[in-house]
Amino acid sequence: MGDLKVCYDCAFWYLFFSSRKYKKEHDYEIIGGHVYVVNNEETGDVIVYNIYRVYILYHNGSVQSYNDCFHIGKLTEPYRKKHKDTAKFITQKLYNRLKNRQNFKCQAKGCYDRYNCMFYHPEEHEQNGPFNQIPNDWVVGNEKCPHFANRNDILEQIDDKQFPF
Repeated sequence: MGDLKVCYDCAFWYLFFSSRKYKKEHDYEIIGGHVYVVNNEETGDVIVYNIYRVYILYHNGSVQSYNDCFHIGKLTEPYRKKHKDTAKFITQKLYNRLKNRQNFKCQAKGCYDRYNCMFYHPEEHEQNGPFNQIPNDWVVGNEKCPHFANRNDILEQIDDKQFPF
């Protein structure tokens, strides 16, 4: 495109990121190669224009909920390599579990749900191998642990049925 000598999509992302370079606050998230602009206001569950509250899990383990989340677009390949994912979408159920236990680490190495729990880190507790074997017919969540936060509640992408924007 013109002076930049790049395609329209790359020019769009160049202008998008360069316009945000000097902002004090980071107002966008990259999730699954898609860019979303988020707003920190927490006023209610639903606002105008069918924008619903979304829940985000950052790579450092912190969580945040946002009322306004606007999908800007999918990054082109050159920008995908340069700008890595910053977070993941999670369900409200997982958000509520993680919100009050930001630094909690489970040490129940005998729990059958341990490999599906966000709080269990096998690399810390199983240097000599697993403590026990989980039965093949085990149903995740049947342990009824009060700290259990299911890893399967991390969403790869926003589902249009769940968030109809």
